[in-house]
Amino acid sequence: MLSFLQDIYGRLKAIPIRPENERRLRDGIQQLLTLSHLCAGGANIDQRKALSHLTQGCHQILRQLENLLLCHARSFPFEPCDLATFLDDICCACDLLLSGHNKRLLFDANTPWALIACAPGPVRCAVLNLIANAARYSQAGTILVRLACTPSHVLIMVRNTGEAPLAALQQGTDTPGAGLCAVRRCVELHHGTLLFQSDEGGTLAALALPRDLEAQQGTSPLPQPDFVEYICDRLSPVYTGLSGLCLCPV
Repeated sequence: MLSFLQDIYGRLKAIPIRPENERRLRDGIQQLLTLSHLCAGGANIDQRKALSHLTQGCHQILRQLENLLLCHARSFPFEPCDLATFLDDICCACDLLLSGHNKRLLFDANTPWALIACAPGPVRCAVLNLIANAARYSQAGTILVRLACTPSHVLIMVRNTGEAPLAALQQGTDTPGAGLCAVRRCVELHHGTLLFQSDEGGTLAALALPRDLEAQQGTSPLPQPDFVEYICDRLSPVYTGLSGLCLCPV
């Protein structure tokens, strides 16, 4: 059975990650993840390691596809969102996962609630890309996510103590399909601003988003994977570089 699943995975990896292949990739990955889950119960240690490798590979394809779709997106439906609660949920899950790797994530908000009109899926994708990037570069144990509000804008800041070259960050925002390019596109869709600052004290990424955008009509939301599974995979050691496997921008 394992060889059969590995053959399916090999065929999936051969499919180019392009918007027109989205349904084919998602259907194939869903089938493979379901079969892998069913096989894991009776698998030995070596087989479980192989199944874990397949699962991580599937989620890597989904991440690349999601980032690519966001990079090419033209519009999304906007809806009211309490950004303080929205970010708190994300940060609690991220902190729980990072705690197993001797890292912490702290969330600080200057307001108990922050109502904003936004596209929650792209904002979630952007924030998680920045947190994952910070986890890669962080040299100390703490990553700080801060939310500040003004009457017209909200400011989301992700800071870590590692220094990331600004040239590398800029290259990431200009590379279609890369996580930082998806972050930039999310900000563009919200008519906001993306800022980076990096020095010996650490690296800061900041998103400034307007609060008064009207809902856009006639658009469809970006398909989102299961929230918990998405966050767990987004912050896995292989993806974030916590195991030293990858030290490049998202």
